[in-house]
Amino acid sequence: LELLGQIVHHFGLKLNVPEEDLRQYIKSVEDRDMGELWANMDKIDIQEIWRQQAENQKRMDAQQEKMDAQQEKMDAQQEKMDAQQRKMDTQQQEMDARQRKMDTQQQEIDAQQEKMDAQRQKLDVRQRKLDVKQEKLDTQQQEMDARQEKMDAQQEKLDVQQRELNARQQELEKGQKVQKALEQSRQELAQKEQTIAALQAEIARLKKQ
Repeated sequence: LELLGQIVHHFGLKLNVPEEDLRQYIKSVEDRDMGELWANMDKIDIQEIWRQQAENQKRMDAQQEKMDAQQEKMDAQQEKMDAQQRKMDTQQQEMDARQRKMDTQQQEIDAQQEKMDAQRQKLDVRQRKLDVKQEKLDTQQQEMDARQEKMDAQQEKLDVQQRELNARQQELEKGQKVQKALEQSRQELAQKEQTIAALQAEIARLKKQ
């Protein structure tokens, strides 16, 4: 009886049975009143626990599939963003080259201006050349402005996509937390099942004695 009382005591602690009820269960064992031992204890439906565990696992699997699909979509978007970034880098390099070319042209213009001051007689001819070059510079500047507007639009699009990626990342983190909580619940249920099975086996052994 003492051993059985200890088993009941440990079993009650595992199930978080109130101390007062636990003392009554132990007293029932000591008084050999085994018929009323579990009269006041709530019913434990192990099949319902297993069913809930299976449903939880099914929801976890569905959620994992959804997370995998979202990850694949995010990877594809990241690849697209990388390609756009490479394109923007190439455009920036082209713009830098044009800028250097414009700087060189400006130096040429300055040199020509000095030469024009020294050679007043050739001023008209050189002025026409400068006008042609200036028109070319204006055309190039307009092209650069158009490219800059295009890059600004692309940058705005990239910012929108980045915000979408951040929102999806938060959803993934939230899903991972839910998955972790479900896994912890499953482990606790498994431990309780093991405890119940061990107690039932011990009670059966004691009854045989």
